[in-house]
Amino acid sequence: MNEDTLTDVLNMDLKKSFGSLDECVAITGPDRRILFVNDAAEKIFGYSRQELTGATSVNLYANPEDFAANRKIYDDSDTLSDDSRFRLQLRRKNGDIFPAEVITAALYCDASDPVAFLFIARDISDRMALESKLSDAITTLEDALETISEGFALYDRDDRLVICNEKYREIYAHSAPAMVPGATFREILEYGLDRNEYDLGGLSREEWLNIRMDRHLAADGEVIEQALGDGSWLQIAERLTHSGGRAGIRTNITDLKAAQSLAEEALHDLSNLADNLSCSITEYDLEGNCIFLNETSATWFGGTKEELLGTRLRDRLPENNRKRSDPLFKRALAGEKISFETRNDFIDGQTRDIQIDYIPKKNSAGDPASLVVLATDITDFKQAQAQTEKAHRDLSDLTNNLPCAIAEIDLNGICVFSNETNNRWLGGKDQVGSSMVEVLNPEFLHEALPYYKRALAGENVAFETIYGFPDRGDRNIRVEYTPKSNADGDPIGVILYVTDVTDLKTAQAQTEQAHRDLTDMTDNLSCAIIEMDLEGHCVFINTVFANWFGKPREELLGIKVRDMLPPDSRKKSEPYYQRALNGEHIYFEDRIRYPTGIEREVSIEYTPKLNTAGERVGIIIYSTDITERKRTERTLARLYSITSTRELTTDHKIGQILKLGCEHFGLPIGIISRIIEGHYSIIYAESAKSDVQVGASYDLDETYCAHALKADGPIAIANTKYSALAQHPCYEKFQLEAYIGAPLLVDGERYGTIAFSDCDPRVHPFSQTEQELIRQFADWIGNEIAREQDHIALMEAQVRLERIASIDDLTGVLNRRAFMERASTELARFRRTGRKFTAVMIDIDHFKSINDTFGHSAGDEVLKKFAAIISDALRAVDVFGRVGGEEFCIILDSTEGDDARMVCERIRQQVAEHCRVDPITWDITCSMGLATVAKEDVEFSTLMQLADHALYKAKEAGRNRCLFYKALDYEPVKAD
Repeated sequence: MNEDTLTDVLNMDLKKSFGSLDECVAITGPDRRILFVNDAAEKIFGYSRQELTGATSVNLYANPEDFAANRKIYDDSDTLSDDSRFRLQLRRKNGDIFPAEVITAALYCDASDPVAFLFIARDISDRMALESKLSDAITTLEDALETISEGFALYDRDDRLVICNEKYREIYAHSAPAMVPGATFREILEYGLDRNEYDLGGLSREEWLNIRMDRHLAADGEVIEQALGDGSWLQIAERLTHSGGRAGIRTNITDLKAAQSLAEEALHDLSNLADNLSCSITEYDLEGNCIFLNETSATWFGGTKEELLGTRLRDRLPENNRKRSDPLFKRALAGEKISFETRNDFIDGQTRDIQIDYIPKKNSAGDPASLVVLATDITDFKQAQAQTEKAHRDLSDLTNNLPCAIAEIDLNGICVFSNETNNRWLGGKDQVGSSMVEVLNPEFLHEALPYYKRALAGENVAFETIYGFPDRGDRNIRVEYTPKSNADGDPIGVILYVTDVTDLKTAQAQTEQAHRDLTDMTDNLSCAIIEMDLEGHCVFINTVFANWFGKPREELLGIKVRDMLPPDSRKKSEPYYQRALNGEHIYFEDRIRYPTGIEREVSIEYTPKLNTAGERVGIIIYSTDITERKRTERTLARLYSITSTRELTTDHKIGQILKLGCEHFGLPIGIISRIIEGHYSIIYAESAKSDVQVGASYDLDETYCAHALKADGPIAIANTKYSALAQHPCYEKFQLEAYIGAPLLVDGERYGTIAFSDCDPRVHPFSQTEQELIRQFADWIGNEIAREQDHIALMEAQVRLERIASIDDLTGVLNRRAFMERASTELARFRRTGRKFTAVMIDIDHFKSINDTFGHSAGDEVLKKFAAIISDALRAVDVFGRVGGEEFCIILDSTEGDDARMVCERIRQQVAEHCRVDPITWDITCSMGLATVAKEDVEFSTLMQLADHALYKAKEAGRNRCLFYKALDYEPVKAD
């Protein structure tokens, strides 16, 4: 079959149908040979129509496996849909491979089997490149969002979340679970509100939510601030996108807020600082009015800051002063910075030389806004300047009397200056104008010429030699050449300083002898000193270091002492040792076990030793035993840890401190005492060896602590047997050999003592550091006891205040507020447990008549007596209170019906029998109304009204009786 036959079979003009398409079109027969291709196919693949027609399409596939796989199209055409698409790689004639999207379809005539197969291929290289770029752009956007330090979120036109970065989720950590694409901004807000994400600033939830939504929906770019529930602050900027959505940035400004607060404090401090400066600082607006001045300015201008602000300060200056500075002041107001000196007469009566600086301040547009005037009193400086000029003249005169010779030599060797000493040493003649070649000894000139040339080249040089003077003989002299240059830096001569060092040389010899004496002295120092040469051999060692190594000094000289140290110590110190060998001064600390077996904590200092030529010749090592200092530092650190924690009570802290003291001082007994009027009582104790009982009491004079109190500070005894306390009663009774103690002061008053002791003597005496340490223990414990006493007093005061707030002053029973609170509690208990109670309203009969007849004083006595009788008659579980003038109320716990009636009758009878108060002559009685709680009683006031109603009926019935409230008919019945 060929193209023409295919055209007839399909009844289709193939060229007309497919020829103008941009896509590549190919039709193959069932044998996979190409029957037709359009122009685009020729163009895309680079083959001519003749090369393609009749051939299979295998050469068009980049991958032969794809050609083989597509065989199924021909074998099973029923699997082809109307639009079967797939992607694969195709190959051009020139070998280039390109991606293509291929559409296949079977072509039928009348037969059931296809007569041909249509392939339409589209080069999608550009599209895939765009897709790749789009994917890269999306990835880049996502990466960019994650790299910015601010939180970012994008919402669409329906206000649904499109994307947000991880920082946004971190900022709103509680709301993060709700931040899923598609969630609305309001939903995310409400999710966070449910979890206390935000600080509402006193607003209700709805108020805050409405305001926030309004700002979000506006998205006008205005920057707002937002407070979160955890105390942090955000800065929010939201804008509308071109598509109608909203994009927002969240910046954490918590640190900025803190900085603003600090800046405000700094501004306040700056103002205070200005007031304490000795110079005058004022600021004027462009009209010349004072808008700021410090205290110095106010003093100079003779007023207070409040009086002078807003005035024209310059009008207070004398007219001649103003005229002198007016032109400069106007130039400064125009923006020019000006400095000058002047003398002004001030209102405070002082005439001052002052340095004035006009400093214009500009606004953001760069225009003058105000003028700051800094005026410094330089009166003293001017006086000092005059004195300096005089001193300079005196100094010039002084050079003529110096013991050293000074001369200036020009480039030609001619002397242009010579002081009196130089003239005198060279024979008494003025040397100015003389040639030094003619004046000086030839031997000296020959030796000095190289140094002179170096000085002319700009170098400071010095040397020592012996010179034979005309009238002084041979002297040791030190010669210094200093180059002199003109203003352009060109050499114009040399200044010569000659010092007679004969006496210095003599002193050097004496110094060497002193050095030998100093060497002897090092044997008596507390620090260890050793000198080693560059190979590590010991060339000097003092007695302390020799003792640490456990050998005589003579045996250690010449050997490598470092080899005697433990390997770990040598390894640790080796880098420092090498750096010191290279000329570096080194300091470090280490713990070393020395050959004697004693372990010491030491500070070690490596100091390179140089010869006179500046060359390294060895190392000097200074070692100081800091074992006690380190132990003290660790103890202080533990003391701080104990005293600063809030997890321990005062008793626990004091116990820990006693245990710490026992460990530090190496003493098993630690005691804190309370001393009152000569009696010594143990209030805290720590004991590992003896049975020390807290609470034990002794006569103060029988304790060492009596001496600590008299000494007004720590006392320390290492061995009592050989001390002044050998005959002390405490030693005879307890045999305490070692003791260190100090007085405790609480609020400045003597409270007791802290002491540590042992029945065995101490090997070493107590150091000054240990005595200072126990003083610190005493100071802290004294302060802690004072704080504990203050706390207890505060708690007792609180209890008293609470009692005052709940007790009726006159009767000593609950007042109305406290009674109603208890009543509400009882009602709540009834609702929980179902356990009933009865409320009883009580009123004293004819109480107004008692007040009118016998006075309010008698009435008060009746109330107190009446309340006392009832209180004594009630149980601890009952509640009794005064709820009105002469009205009282009782809650009878777990009591109702006949039981309640019986209790009330007994109380009524006791009142009638025992309530007697002078001068009242008639019987004092009371009336009672009872009501038992029911489930309908929501408030106690309801039950109280029922009892009050029963009380009213008792009054109507003749008083001095108890009536129960009857709920059925609302009519009270007599209780009996």
